[in-house]
Amino acid sequence: MAITNQIATVAAGQKALDTLKLALAPIKAFSSDFSAEMVRGNNYTVQVPIIGSMTADTTANSYETTGNTSVTKADVSLDKKQFVDVDLTGFDQYKLSNVDYLSGMLSEAVYAVGKAAVQDILSNVTAANYTETPPFAADPAGFDIDALVDCRKAANLLGYPPNMRYLVLNSDFTSSLLKDSKYMDAEGRLGMMNPFLTGTLPNIRGLQIIESDVIPNNSESLGGFLAIPSCMACAFALVDAVELESSLSVARSTIITDPVTNISFGIYEHINTATRTQWLSVEIRYGYVKTKANALLRIKSAA
Repeated sequence: MAITNQIATVAAGQKALDTLKLALAPIKAFSSDFSAEMVRGNNYTVQVPIIGSMTADTTANSYETTGNTSVTKADVSLDKKQFVDVDLTGFDQYKLSNVDYLSGMLSEAVYAVGKAAVQDILSNVTAANYTETPPFAADPAGFDIDALVDCRKAANLLGYPPNMRYLVLNSDFTSSLLKDSKYMDAEGRLGMMNPFLTGTLPNIRGLQIIESDVIPNNSESLGGFLAIPSCMACAFALVDAVELESSLSVARSTIITDPVTNISFGIYEHINTATRTQWLSVEIRYGYVKTKANALLRIKSAA
């Protein structure tokens, strides 16, 4: 017997997708592949396209010049997973058919697995993997709009395309930006009150800023990074419900997918016949690999 109402589960899952997308926001800085395909085993590999450096050529009468452009593929093994198990034994069946209740529970679950996945992926942002460093190690308290100009200059020197620059920062750095009077004054003059009302930071100095509170220290007081997508390849997919332990009787698996981004998560409902307990599990399966070392600039905290 299924644990929840199928229609309610799908409706609640769709509402929870927005929360998952917020949790996975830092992944925008990387080359990513999101698949709603069900996979089995830990050896499943996804090929993620990586665009290399491009230069213009003046060779006449030829459209097959080699060496000025490279498009490669990164093989990403889906060998990671994050999941949340919820014991629903004894819950009122009405609550498990209520969309608002279910969406709240699923939103918390997907936020937890999304943040855990991001923290794991960002553990790859180390001095050993990315040798380039911005021209400053800043005290977060003094990180202001002028510091963004320095980031922009570093990106220019490395040839980062202007519309592909992502600045991922921890909350210490973003809080300083939100307190910067020069930035807030400029926002007021332009009539752009979004940061004042929401606390979010829009595109500033040509940088797409993303806040993350799960950036790991990585043994160097890492506070964030400036990157273009070719720095890392990430892939996401879904595990087949048949991989659940044989002692569990799988009642139903539901795949929730965003039709625009293809971001997905799985909901697996099962009943443990040995313990007579009912469970609902939320899971994402993913993998990642470093690609271009000079496509990411680490920002270290000097505090």
